[in-house]
Amino acid sequence: TSAHVQTFAGSASAMLVALTPGERSMSRNATLLVHASRNVVFGTAQELRRRAEALEKSEDETAARLAKRTGQSVRWCRSLLDGRDYTFTAAEAKRRGLVDEVVA
Repeated sequence: TSAHVQTFAGSASAMLVALTPGERSMSRNATLLVHASRNVVFGTAQELRRRAEALEKSEDETAARLAKRTGQSVRWCRSLLDGRDYTFTAAEAKRRGLVDEVVA
């Protein structure tokens, strides 16, 4: 399996690229946008708490997978999931291990 970002990958597609087990590449002028999962939830306070706990568990698992794949610390990977948007140029994504190669 391999992944290539021609111009832009954001949200779930950015995670698919970063976690692809094979070669990952980006075009020189491409951008990668990473952020935490988002949900719209309706229900009781108990349901909302359960959903929040499930999101936190998912984010912890995602951070661990990212750390293993990128070589970055779990702490840094978890920081990408703090609710803000993080945009990476191709060079920055390569430096952080989110992709393996920058191509022309």
